[in-house]
Amino acid sequence: MITEKQKAEIQNYLFAKKLPVDILMEVHDHFVSQITDLKTAEGLTFEQAFSKTKDSWKEELTTFYPFYILRKIENVLITRFEQKIRKREITTRILQSLALTFFIFILGVITSQLNKDVILTFIKYAFLGINLFCYGTILYNLIINNFIYKKEFSVLKFSTYHWRSYFALPFSILGSHFLKPITSWTSEINAEFYYKISVLFLLVLCLIYTGISQIKLAKTLRIIKPNLTLNRKSIVR
Repeated sequence: MITEKQKAEIQNYLFAKKLPVDILMEVHDHFVSQITDLKTAEGLTFEQAFSKTKDSWKEELTTFYPFYILRKIENVLITRFEQKIRKREITTRILQSLALTFFIFILGVITSQLNKDVILTFIKYAFLGINLFCYGTILYNLIINNFIYKKEFSVLKFSTYHWRSYFALPFSILGSHFLKPITSWTSEINAEFYYKISVLFLLVLCLIYTGISQIKLAKTLRIIKPNLTLNRKSIVR
């Protein structure tokens, strides 16, 4: 049996590794389970089992500065375990975004084949819907999950889904201006059409990626939020 004080000790150790809260909760459960098993199977004390568990996670929880970080401050350190999860989640979101983007474009091609006169209307309303999806999910988190921006939680990284989830927005704004007016390049199929339809594809992909990231962030925060409320003293150091 592990006491609340011992659980807090595990939690503080994991916070020192700069883990996002969602990953920390998962790793914390692994630590508790592993320590409990070691105490039962090998008759170890908590300190001995904790030390042995830390050794088994040593490589995964080694912290380092990512290559793209220019200003090396403590809060930007990440572990190999977090890096592995980031890569997995980013790959999943990219594949989901690509699938949705291809679906929308295939739907556009089918629409244009059925009725060429409505393709311009389709592009306008599809693009409007995608923007509403993207900015709507961002607005939801800014309003409903505004606690993640509070000063008392400024030392925390909440989720891997929050990491660079807004990076696509500047590109979407610039891309939107670049594609205007739509009527100037959709009237006939030529080199400009293929060039700008490629830009539109990337733009839609970025917006959908951002929206999916925000939805996943909202789901994660729904799980994290009660834990923050109940354990604020131990979580906020």
